[in-house]
Amino acid sequence: MTARGRMRMAVFAAAALAAAAAGAQSFYVNGREIGGGRSSRRARGAAFRPAADVKISPDRAVVAGEPFSLEFSVTVPENATMEQISISGLPQESDGFTVLRQENLPDAKADGGGVKKRFRIVMRPDRPDVKGRSLRFAIGGTVTSAEPVSIAGSFGTTYSSINGRESYGANVRIDAGTVELKVDPLPEKGRPDAFSGAVGTRFALSSRFEEPDAGWPGTWSTAVYALDYDGWFPTNAAPRVHGFEKAFENVHPMRETSRGPHRVEWRQTMMPRGLSSTNGPAAGIVFYNTRTRRYEVARCAGAPLAFKRPPAPPEPPPEIGLSREDGRKGVPLRFAPGARSPVTGTVPPGETPVVLERKGAWRRVRTSSGTGWIR
Repeated sequence: MTARGRMRMAVFAAAALAAAAAGAQSFYVNGREIGGGRSSRRARGAAFRPAADVKISPDRAVVAGEPFSLEFSVTVPENATMEQISISGLPQESDGFTVLRQENLPDAKADGGGVKKRFRIVMRPDRPDVKGRSLRFAIGGTVTSAEPVSIAGSFGTTYSSINGRESYGANVRIDAGTVELKVDPLPEKGRPDAFSGAVGTRFALSSRFEEPDAGWPGTWSTAVYALDYDGWFPTNAAPRVHGFEKAFENVHPMRETSRGPHRVEWRQTMMPRGLSSTNGPAAGIVFYNTRTRRYEVARCAGAPLAFKRPPAPPEPPPEIGLSREDGRKGVPLRFAPGARSPVTGTVPPGETPVVLERKGAWRRVRTSSGTGWIR
């Protein structure tokens, strides 16, 4: 370290010690506690008392696989925000729950002053043996503001100055209350053997043939099945395809090709047996509808499959003509393509033979006097 650097560090340390000796509060710069004095900038007036609450939706019993949401709100002073939020009391994966997503919600005015910072966590119980329970939540974090803040019940304060922008904070932990989570098992009554395990409110199945969607018997076609849904769809589930045995052959197994939060796609290749195979196989998925509270089937008809004629065979080579000299004398027909091959006949003068085959300069032709090779 240079002499100038050592001098700067000494001046900085001396200032920090002097501030500490004066009874100033510790503060942070870029997240590092260094001590110092900001006592003259402390918040004045009564300390703000933060609050938090939680609501569960739907406010009824859910079933295994049915998503539910926990909506939290934290009341902080105007022009303040909440950072480094942590929540205790959330059901864990080991308890049979999965966190699907977190969604920020619009702020709301709080009664008695302040602003409510709102967000939602969407979860689902995955296992059929998951039981309901009472959930008690607490929210921790740091309330930050551009001005000094005084928060009732806070522990520890922070201060930072980055590029001249000051930020004050107070660490808090707030009780958010209790909710009752009710989880019912899926009903045994009416459950079809083909139940996929899917649970939700909307399942729409569709099918199409991948481009090109026109062909002819004996060529491969690829059917695409797409499921759009709101809810939960197991990773090992797939549509049940039926009614293709008579119309298609050499059907390959269906394979999942893409998956998102609300859409899954599968592809299956197959070969039409004949021109009567004008539609692909129909498909269906059995799911439990949490709105109607019963098992239902999402179906789709087979996608239309058009046929076009196969490409026409190549045109036969043009018929060859004979020279006048050959036409007068006649052209010998040989048994095989070769000058030493035995002569089996002669092309009648003036007749144009029909070419059946080519081999180098030789042509196999058909004439009124028989078939043979000429050159």
